[in-house]
Amino acid sequence: MRWNDIWIAGTGACLPDRVTVERAIRDGHYAQEDADRTQYAGIAVADEGQSAPDLAVAAARTALRRSGSRPEDIGALLHAVVLHSGLDIWNAAAYIQQKVLTPQCLPTELRGGCNGLVALEWACSHLNSHRDQSAVMVTTADRFQPAAVIDRWRADSAVVFADGGTSLVLSRDKGFARILSLTTNALPQLELMHRGDTPMAPAALSDAYPVDLAGRIRSFFGGGPMSVDEFWHRQETLVRTTVEQATAEADVDMRKVDHLVLPFIGIDVIQRLFIDAFGLDAARTVWDFARQTGHLGAGDPFAGLNHLVESGRLAPGNRVLLVSQGVGIIMTAMVLEVTEDPADRL
Repeated sequence: MRWNDIWIAGTGACLPDRVTVERAIRDGHYAQEDADRTQYAGIAVADEGQSAPDLAVAAARTALRRSGSRPEDIGALLHAVVLHSGLDIWNAAAYIQQKVLTPQCLPTELRGGCNGLVALEWACSHLNSHRDQSAVMVTTADRFQPAAVIDRWRADSAVVFADGGTSLVLSRDKGFARILSLTTNALPQLELMHRGDTPMAPAALSDAYPVDLAGRIRSFFGGGPMSVDEFWHRQETLVRTTVEQATAEADVDMRKVDHLVLPFIGIDVIQRLFIDAFGLDAARTVWDFARQTGHLGAGDPFAGLNHLVESGRLAPGNRVLLVSQGVGIIMTAMVLEVTEDPADRL
């Protein structure tokens, strides 16, 4: 969908200290063969006292300050998560609202898997339908631990999961980058891929842990509805369709996109789905940052954009393509046009 009047006004991220992949291999947590394939160098790992919602709070405060908006300007908060936020029958979005915003804000928690851009698409729709509101906030946060629940190093051989919180503020009348287009496509035939033969239970039970995504995927290909080759064909088609639709709606030539924020997954998959498929220059991506961070779940696109802001790599006139994908499978692509130097907002 084409957008004309919604802007990115501020970004923020709270990323814990990194644990090096070299150390993880030495300690027996990560396999050398997986490290050789994914090429991660460091992974953000939260301390014991850092909860996921508090990581989001820190990121939200930064994004709000940089946006120039007041807490009372934020009409809605959309908080995207993948894992448990700390308590059952509890809304982490309301916690963030209580710490950062005002009671007039609508707090909602979303679960679109690792596709954080889905929250941004909902945020744009909220602004579009609430013409009396000037800004909305998106946050993400996850803490992929303890290992008894999910082993960040072994749960999925294609990624290493990282802890962190991210945020951005969307505004109707001010910002450093204008949203040109947002496109979402789904491939529900692959929902089974991340379910495998794991039975559904009425509540999270101990025998469902630790989460074994790699095992579910093996189950899917072992007796599922499609072969590995068919999966890659469908996945590659989904990527190309979504990216080409987003760039066409933005009237942007893919070859002239200045920066690409792609999922923080292993470089082998990024190479196949994006760099080789579109003939891209890897230097235009944020892989240098992603490989030092790890896969933040829903937070990848926002952490990547925040990195471009903080590193001074954005300049007026730049076009930025962001892509994220979540289980389901659902993929979203967004194109931005930078209209002012975001360094002025730091």
